[in-house]
Amino acid sequence: MDPNRYAEPHEREALRASIRAATEALDQARRNLDAATAARLEADAAAAARLEAEARESEAKAALKAAQRKFDDDPDLRRQSGLLHPIRRLPAEILGYIFTLAAREWLNYTSDCARAPFRIAAVSRRWRDVALRTPSVWRHIRTVLNEADSTYTQSYRLWFDLAAERSGYRDIVLVTELYYGPASLPALQRLRDLLARNSVTALDLYCHHTVQNFHWDILRTATPVTSLTSLCISDYQCHRELVYGLPTTAPNLRAITASFPHFDLPLPVPHLSVTYAEIRPRLYTFPLGTEHGRNISVVFTAYPNAKTVFVDHPEVAQPFPGILQHDALTSLHIRRTGGFSVLSNGFSFPALRRLTLEVNDRHSHAADETSGSLHLISSGLPALRTLEYDALSDLGVLVPALRTLPLLESLVCKRGKPDDAFLTAFIAGPDFLCPALAELHTGKVETSQLAQQFVDAVSARIDAHLTGSRVTKLRSVSADFGYGPRFDNYKTCLSSLLLP
Repeated sequence: MDPNRYAEPHEREALRASIRAATEALDQARRNLDAATAARLEADAAAAARLEAEARESEAKAALKAAQRKFDDDPDLRRQSGLLHPIRRLPAEILGYIFTLAAREWLNYTSDCARAPFRIAAVSRRWRDVALRTPSVWRHIRTVLNEADSTYTQSYRLWFDLAAERSGYRDIVLVTELYYGPASLPALQRLRDLLARNSVTALDLYCHHTVQNFHWDILRTATPVTSLTSLCISDYQCHRELVYGLPTTAPNLRAITASFPHFDLPLPVPHLSVTYAEIRPRLYTFPLGTEHGRNISVVFTAYPNAKTVFVDHPEVAQPFPGILQHDALTSLHIRRTGGFSVLSNGFSFPALRRLTLEVNDRHSHAADETSGSLHLISSGLPALRTLEYDALSDLGVLVPALRTLPLLESLVCKRGKPDDAFLTAFIAGPDFLCPALAELHTGKVETSQLAQQFVDAVSARIDAHLTGSRVTKLRSVSADFGYGPRFDNYKTCLSSLLLP
């Protein structure tokens, strides 16, 4: 384009448009520069603010650390904070009751339980005042009677004496580890003195192998302990003379726990006040061939008014040649891992309402020995209302025994497996199996077919009740159907059947 001339009319608009575009580009560049400059200035300001904020944060952290250190280390601040704790608003009676429960739990679950009430009383002045004014805090005492032990000499003797004194010498629950040696006679005398004051209501004795029969005389005929209502003896030796003398030395005893050898021979006279008896193995393995059927018979004879008897791990090589009988017994619990064989030639428990047979070995999947259990269930239990049978077996084996229990209301077999024989007998009328049954709890249902059969049996039993048959309506039923969607339907159906 020639610059030495004036633009023609047709060129003017194109030139003006070109100039406008260049001007707009220049203006946009200026605006971009201004925006970039402003952004840089803002970034500089933000960086400065960030640095300032970081500095303030660092100072605040340092101040917080210093304040926290002062709060933790300053006894005045800690004391002021403690004054506002909600536990300080608890009445002394409630706080004392909490201390009593804590001392009792400590006694059962910790090895340092002898110090429990003393540690509670050492927390604060108020806690000490409340503990000292609450005798029940000190009434659960655990001690070791062994003067030859330096720990006892330095600590247990003091704890024993202080706790007994602060308990008011009343309603003491005493757990004692008893040793014997030439130096332990003073320790044994402390126990005798406390018993002679009729201060102990429950005595739990753990007798080590050093305690011999001829040294045993903590309960004496001349000074009967009328306050003692519960006695538990765990020993290596067999202190029969203690048990034999209890009708005289502890005339008001209500509960006793002892080992089988304590009942090798009959008691001279029955102990009429005992309502609970527990018989256990001794603290070492019995030799093979040991017979306990006769020992159980001696227990029944010794405590004719017992309402509950617990037999732990009986050993039976051959049945007791006689009938095990008890006219007042209402609850019998027998536990024997893997099961037990026939205990005796027969049984007679006319008042028995509850029977618990715990024979399952939960660490093994092998079938349990059920001959002794089945023989007991089917022998003379006409008044039985509740049967808890923990054995890994098919429930069909129970059917003949269950037919002898017309008043049974609750059957709990958490490991028993429902099978066709049981489910068929369960709904067979008109003489239904256990017609008074209202509660049924079983173990694993092996297959989907049995699961459906189980639900159908429950439904048929309920329908029989609704149509007027002489059978009680089932109110509580459960079974282990397993996990997974295919079993959920059976659980839902069973729940719907039991709706009121």
